[in-house]
Amino acid sequence: MPGLFGFYQKKSFTQERSQELLARMKGYMQRKSISGWTCDTVALDRFAAGRVSLGTLDPASQPVISPDKRYLLFFDGQIYEYQPLKHDLKERGYLFTLDSEAELIMNLFLDQGKGFIHWLKGIFVVIIYDQLEHTLILANDRYGLFPLYCKDSADHFLFASELKGLLPFLDAERQINVSALCDFYNFHFIMGDKTFLADIQLFPYATVMEVGEKGCCQQRYWDYPYQNRERDPGPDILIEEGFSLIKKAVRNQWKPGLQVGIPLSGGLDSRLLGTIASQDKAQGLVHDAGHGSRMNFFHAGSNPRYLETQVAQKVCGFLDGEWHFFDLRSIDVSTLIPEVLTLNDSHFSCRQSWLLGIAKAAAIEGKANILLDGFCFDAQLGSTFSAIGNKNSSMSSSSSSEERIRLARDTYCGFKPEFARQFFTPEFSRSLIQITEENIRKMSEDRIHEPMQNWLQYFCFVNRARRFTIGNSWVGRNYIESAFPYMDYDLFDFCLRLPAHYRHQSWLYRQIFLQYFPNLAKIPWGKTGLPLHRYQTGISCLRDIVRGSAYYFNRMSRGQWEWGNLDINGNRRFRKDPAFRQFFLSILQDSRTSNRGMASREGIENLIRHIDSGKNYFHVVEAIVTVESFFRSFVD
Repeated sequence: MPGLFGFYQKKSFTQERSQELLARMKGYMQRKSISGWTCDTVALDRFAAGRVSLGTLDPASQPVISPDKRYLLFFDGQIYEYQPLKHDLKERGYLFTLDSEAELIMNLFLDQGKGFIHWLKGIFVVIIYDQLEHTLILANDRYGLFPLYCKDSADHFLFASELKGLLPFLDAERQINVSALCDFYNFHFIMGDKTFLADIQLFPYATVMEVGEKGCCQQRYWDYPYQNRERDPGPDILIEEGFSLIKKAVRNQWKPGLQVGIPLSGGLDSRLLGTIASQDKAQGLVHDAGHGSRMNFFHAGSNPRYLETQVAQKVCGFLDGEWHFFDLRSIDVSTLIPEVLTLNDSHFSCRQSWLLGIAKAAAIEGKANILLDGFCFDAQLGSTFSAIGNKNSSMSSSSSSEERIRLARDTYCGFKPEFARQFFTPEFSRSLIQITEENIRKMSEDRIHEPMQNWLQYFCFVNRARRFTIGNSWVGRNYIESAFPYMDYDLFDFCLRLPAHYRHQSWLYRQIFLQYFPNLAKIPWGKTGLPLHRYQTGISCLRDIVRGSAYYFNRMSRGQWEWGNLDINGNRRFRKDPAFRQFFLSILQDSRTSNRGMASREGIENLIRHIDSGKNYFHVVEAIVTVESFFRSFVD
């Protein structure tokens, strides 16, 4: 994946040794099988670093060097509102010769010192080396969406956007972080900043860190400050403000040289993105490097007759977009999943693989060089967490840590003791429950006075969004860049101060469509099957009951008669698709998998029998395969 890599030596070192180690790190980071990548490097006696890039975002060469030659800066990501910041700095006498975002950050750092971070809005990682003081500064955006794996020791501080970039420095014997394994088996993501290796951490979100000879110190400069219990300004004001901020957030993504594409689903996030982007492009309000005024929409599905695909195609047609359909049934999982797990260091679930096909197709066909991703907006503005209680109960801060543990486990399908014991060794099944509950309890106690709905949403932002949902985009980033309009700082702040009841049944979200795009609001929502003026009807409730009964119908037939749109459902494919089944069986039934002390041989056979009998336990298979891939890549 494009990103940064390098190290800081706390003790004396030779430049030749720095060059040798950096070249090895580069070899792990830059894939020979993917064309179009560039790599900038610098190696000094105490510091060495590099940037791997697709050449789309901030293509100017790095590092940027300060006029007095004291500071070297590497940057990965994108900065919003670049022009106003640049204009302000030029007014204060700072020179710009590269017209790059990295140069902007350097000038801002020279002007503000470590306080530069408070002026930046965007998704990014910044590395600054001080050649005079021999210190290193690392900083990232509010949400920590660009991964940076770090290892601190007595001799050096290492960093890389991919875990495999650190391999030249790792000891042959590697200590496993059991706590991270327990999180992953429960939720398909790791909580906090842990990795599967005990001595390597993910760089924390919203953090500025300084590393020197005596160690490192860090400071978190922002941490999801909810303000939604303050005065309610009323729906009309909120609808107008929300829509204005969304429009600004989308327009902030356009920069010279970018040819924008949009992954389109049957949901509201991508529909709203596509609508605003299409209108802006057609009206000439933004510059797009693509030919013509039509927006390119990419949809991954399995059958054109299914509601999700029909809704997406109707939206595309209404917006006069160019439709690109990627058939998920054409995927060969025996090549796709190993590639995905190699690209993401087996730290994101193998379930997060569907976007790779879209990314490859968009890049190969030349239809886009950046995808506008609707990442996380349903969690911000939608009804994701409205089901945990009504307005009054959910905004109470009186809930206990135990209640929050139960809700987090139920929301993200964590294991219960009797379930874990069926597939895992007795010792590991106990750890799966106890360690993960303790991890949730600590996260709860750190924000115990936060209302329940806010806390569960915060839990999603810092864990699931950052360690699961984003995995699709990072895998795709090996071929095409992604941008995240809904993570715009001003828009996100608006969502944090939005009274919770406006998210119930996605009320505010739907009102934006009804007020500003009434014709688009008539197209059904893939989630409900209804136009946006309705969230639920008697018929839709009955349909939901019928859909829910499909699971029991499948169970009663012991998996022989399957009901529903199941072409790409993992449970069904494991039962019905021989090639799909054989790929996963080859890993599950390998003796290495059952000799790890986690899933037992008897447990694995029991798991296979359960799925074959109609139980939908394939998510356990996905977790086992992801973890096993990690062990084979980094431990064996």
